[in-house]
Formats: sequence, C-alpha cells, structure tokens
Amino acid sequence: ASSQGIFGAADGDTGIRWEGSNVLAIDTNGSERITIDASGNTTFAGGVQHNSDVTLKTLAKLYGAEGNGNASNRYIYYNVDYDSGTDATAGYIKFSKEDNAKRRGQIEFGVGDDGAPATALTIDKGKDATFAGNLIINGSSSRQIEFKDGSTSEGAIVFDEITNGLVFKVGGTSGSSKL
Repeated sequence: ASSQGIFGAADGDTGIRWEGSNVLAIDTNGSERITIDASGNTTFAGGVQHNSDVTLKTLAKLYGAEGNGNASNRYIYYNVDYDSGTDATAGYIKFSKEDNAKRRGQIEFGVGDDGAPATALTIDKGKDATFAGNLIINGSSSRQIEFKDGSTSEGAIVFDEITNGLVFKVGGTSGSSKL
C-alpha cells in the first residue's frame, strides 16, 4: 500500500489512498480491496455481500428472499423506465428453493408483453423444462432435436429442408429413418 492517503495510526496498512490520476483505492491488511476510477467504475478484490435488496440502476433489481422458513425465492428483475419511478418490470428470473436440507429448487423465466410479466419457461428440480408458449428452433440447413442417453445419441427428430418434412431417426443422428 502507498503511504499517500489516510491511514490509521494504530493500523498503518488499512486506509484510503489516491492511486494515480483520479483513482481512489481502499486498502485493508496492506492490500488493495476496492478501487474507483475516473469513470466511476468500481472494482472489488473480494466478494460482495448484502443483507437487503440491491438496485442496479437502469439494468436490474436483485431481490432477497421472499417466503417463510426454509422455502424461499430470489429474483432478478429487469426494470424499464426506472428513472421515472414507474419501476415497470419487463422480465425476471426467479430462483426457488424447496428447503435448505435437500438443496432442491427450480428456475423460472418470465417475460412481459406490455403488461405484468408472466412465466415463459420453468426448469424444475427434476430438470424438466416447461414452456408456456411455442418452442422455436432457428437455423439453416437441417435442424434437429437429438435424444441422448449420457453421451450416446439414441435418435433424433430432424427437419429436412429438401423434403420440407420431418425425419425420425433411431440409433443416432445418422441412423435409419423411421416414421
């Protein structure tokens, strides 16, 4: 740590210092922990902990636990028009846990459509995905849904642009076609 700054008399390796042009640094135990540069960018050397909601202005809102006991939810909301105070939510990610002991949970993705956001996709504790709308697969050439057992391909449903139809394959993606 540099001596150019404010340091405690009884703790000379902890303090606030000016590091170069327009850079402020905070040191503890002789090591730089936080820096703020001329653009306002802040860098933390360790983890950041909080005990309440965190607002990332114009980007997202992180909400703490909602619920009682062991089961609770945590949210990340994407808010639009935050500066005007409307706090309108365009989408969210919800992390739910069933209980502390079993570490079971699910993730829910919500999107808005000029109204309050609603669930679009849920991935539950069994790793099953539930879509609220259509599943759309984009790409060029052939597109497929492949079925695997571990790393072994068991088959696929392939869209064939030449025949403009679906091809069902067994025994891998290059296996025989069956209908």
